[in-house]
Amino acid sequence: MPQEAPTLDAEAYYLSCCLCDNALIDEQLAKGYDHTIFAPGRYRDVGKAMVSIRERGEAVNHVTLPDEMRAAGSFWAFGEDAAIVDLMTLVDTSCHAKTYLRIVLDGYSMRR
Repeated sequence: MPQEAPTLDAEAYYLSCCLCDNALIDEQLAKGYDHTIFAPGRYRDVGKAMVSIRERGEAVNHVTLPDEMRAAGSFWAFGEDAAIVDLMTLVDTSCHAKTYLRIVLDGYSMRR
């Protein structure tokens, strides 16, 4: 079953929130959610890279995220630097992160 656009949009917005506030990734991990909550494809690759960075205790930012994705071989499939910049500029604040996460988790539940 194809992923619906609102869920993919929520994934992008939630990941953008995580770039604004790395504590969101820590909270997600503490609740037992890893990168598999994202639909297979580009946003799952980004989520996986973010989780890997945070598990090492490093900050997720415009330098560490592309570096991690390059090391994993998923950077070029994501769209290179322009895609990272687009993701970083989707939101100015993480205030709606819980709403986006709820939509992401709803999509995850439907895929299982």
